[in-house]
This record gives sequence, C-alpha cells and structure tokens, in this order.
Amino acid sequence: MGEENLAGQLELLLRNHDWYYDYSDDHRSWTKGKRERDEINALVKKMPEAEARAVWDQCVSGTFPFPGSVYKPKIDEQKSA
Repeated sequence: MGEENLAGQLELLLRNHDWYYDYSDDHRSWTKGKRERDEINALVKKMPEAEARAVWDQCVSGTFPFPGSVYKPKIDEQKSA
C-alpha cells in the first residue's frame, strides 16, 4: 500500500508542477518551482526506479527526461562498466 501511495503522490506532484519555473523572472515562482522539483526528486529516489519511471513517463512529456541521476550505481554495476 505504501508503494501505491508514493506513486499517487508522485503523479500528483508531476501533474501540478510548473516545468518552466527555471525561466521565471519572479523569484517567488522560481523558489516554489525549485522546492517542488526537489520534492519530486526526493520522492523518485524513495521508489523503485522502474515504478518511478513508469509514473514519470505517464505524466511528463519527453521534453523533461527522467532524473536518473538520483539513482547511484551499485558497486557491482561500477565494476562491470
């Protein structure tokens, strides 16, 4: 049930996020957008990558890529690279 709740929270955040906040001249708008984006990234990090990516792909256009950088490679993955 917790995983579904995280997916629902992520979907809500993604659908309501101002994806162009970084271009805002209004500092309050920029600060709000940055805070939301940090919250989105933190939530993505708490979820299994495949599930987070599925929600992301469902809610976000291809213009904004999935934040894969929040997932650090495991030691085994680093050795094989």
